[in-house]
Amino acid sequence: MDDFTLPIILKELDTITDFVGYLTEKEAFFRTDRYVRAAGEEELLAYYFRCFDEDTQRFTFKIEGEKRDDRCSAVYIAEGFWEGLTTHPQYGLKKEEDRISYLWDRLIEQFTKHMLAGTSTRESLSPENNENHEGGVRLMALESRIERRGLARQLWDAIENAPSNRPAMRAILQSNRGENPKTGYLFLQVPVPDRGEFKEYNSYREFRKNFLHSYCIAMKGKFPNLPCIVGIAMEPPKHYRDRSTSEDILLWEVENWSPEMQEQADEIRNELGIFQDEKMKVGRYSTQEFPEIVKRKPAIGSSKYSTSANRKERRRKAAIERRKKPG
Repeated sequence: MDDFTLPIILKELDTITDFVGYLTEKEAFFRTDRYVRAAGEEELLAYYFRCFDEDTQRFTFKIEGEKRDDRCSAVYIAEGFWEGLTTHPQYGLKKEEDRISYLWDRLIEQFTKHMLAGTSTRESLSPENNENHEGGVRLMALESRIERRGLARQLWDAIENAPSNRPAMRAILQSNRGENPKTGYLFLQVPVPDRGEFKEYNSYREFRKNFLHSYCIAMKGKFPNLPCIVGIAMEPPKHYRDRSTSEDILLWEVENWSPEMQEQADEIRNELGIFQDEKMKVGRYSTQEFPEIVKRKPAIGSSKYSTSANRKERRRKAAIERRKKPG
């Protein structure tokens, strides 16, 4: 990695999970007993994006046609894979699909901005609140780009369909994590009553926080095998665009879920009328990193989609652009 390729890597792998995943697979690839040579880091990245393992549901470095009992002794990743990737129609589709995922990033930034500045209203109250804030944000930040894409779609749909006069809840279990998701998310939008039920805004915030806590318990009662739940509460953004608003985040983890806790959760579910089988609407979604990557031909990296500019020329142009920038 150098001044030309590092910005490419950080731009394409812009979540900690995606970046570390690439480094882990790259390390394993180069630690085998075969000789590996690549024209550049960006060519290696493009080859990595070309190889998707359906069993593990992640990208890897897989040699086409290689068998376990007949492994290649040397691999050369030639120039052209990066150009083939960035000019392929599916790459453009991926970037379009990723646009909505940055809604998730903005929500993370909103929480961390106040946490780092010390302006979170509850952080100074107790170490436990601070830990719950940070733990929830850390789990949000661990989501990969493709997972953020699905989460942000659900968040956007919940915002667009939220009523203005009553609370609205959206619970999400990530579909990309197989049969046993480790984290559940609960989005709760609570309008501020216009009837003056709360004398001050902090009273509303306290009510909303307790409401969010109850909803998280109810979700745990519905999905008792779910290890942790991140609850997020706010005013409905669609109806408060010209008003000052706030957000709450809660990390709900219980190591030993007892029958008594389950009974309490069932009572809350019945009292609030939520997470009832007859009332629940189950929506499913699926997504691919590169839309229709299997169906499209030729494959990513094909010379059909390569341009005439070689790696040396691209580096020269990049250096010129860097010199043009002030500072």
